Amino acid sequence: LRYYLALTYEEMKRYDDALRELQRALALRPKSLELYLHLGHVYERLGNLSQAIAMLTQAVELDPGHAGAQFYLGLAQSENKAYAEAAASLQKAVALDDNNATYHFNLGVVYEKLGDFEASVAQMQRTIDLDPKHASALNYLGYMYAERGIRLDESIDVIQRALVLEPNNGYFIDSLGWAFFKKGWYEKALSELERAVAVVPDDPIMQDHLGDAYFHLRRLREARQAWEKSLTLKPDNPTVEQKLRDV
Repeated sequence: LRYYLALTYEEMKRYDDALRELQRALALRPKSLELYLHLGHVYERLGNLSQAIAMLTQAVELDPGHAGAQFYLGLAQSENKAYAEAAASLQKAVALDDNNATYHFNLGVVYEKLGDFEASVAQMQRTIDLDPKHASALNYLGYMYAERGIRLDESIDVIQRALVLEPNNGYFIDSLGWAFFKKGWYEKALSELERAVAVVPDDPIMQDHLGDAYFHLRRLREARQAWEKSLTLKPDNPTVEQKLRDV
């Protein structure tokens, strides 16, 4: 009964109440994998990542062959910026369920955080092979190429495929604009980047991209405004600070 009451609270986003009922249920069923998984989720929602990781580690110890437990542990470790540990957990999840696109995508994200570009690309490509309509993987792959200024035609293609699926996603629109920018198509880039910040006005990276596009079109006042907004959103960014000194 307490377990189902906890699930109801969890569904209602009453996480403190859910936590109380889950802890009471766990006292009665201390070896319940499902309870540890739900406790991990609730602690994560409450912002207590260390406890979330502890609960999910317990779940994995109860059943190391449970792909979902390995996956959720990896997600919590990634959110806690423990990327090496997250990669290890997500690798185990993938080994247990190699046809799960979500597992491959999140492993690819962690590889990118660790600076392993080739491994990240391989995971994004595997994700897209499994799910050709995985919009986030399409965008992530395209943005990684654009950021490095490589394979730009492919970058534009996969980002446009993502935008067919989510045409109003500001982050995807920004990715397309950034790929256009890297191609040297500054007018086209500006059109997309202005559209992106209209959707997501409070992202410092997107404001930085917009400033770069204005700067290359010699619209210096607007470049300064965009970079100033970027710095307001994320202070102490030496790259943007230098751009403002140089403009």
